Amino acid sequence: MPLAPGYLVRDLAVDLGLPLLVAAGPGLGTINHTLLTLESARAAGLEVAAVVLTPWPAQPTEVEASNRETITSLGQVPVLTLPPLDLSAPNTWPLGSMGRFRPT
Repeated sequence: MPLAPGYLVRDLAVDLGLPLLVAAGPGLGTINHTLLTLESARAAGLEVAAVVLTPWPAQPTEVEASNRETITSLGQVPVLTLPPLDLSAPNTWPLGSMGRFRPT
């Protein structure tokens, strides 16, 4: 994705020098999209820390579960999930390591 003429998000990631977290949808088409993203990132010398499938449903379909397994296997990367977030209720969001940034 271009941020400016001749400057892509991938270029920003290279300039920052940080591991990537790739966000992707869990549904149809995600295998191709995600694997191409991983290939592009790695070709640029970037480290991919994980893929996050979001929004991850409470009861994933067989296709969604299969997509997760396929991306893990073919992409050789951990695949995490993040449930839908209610943007009107930040107190319900999972905190993880970001707990200190919780809105008040």
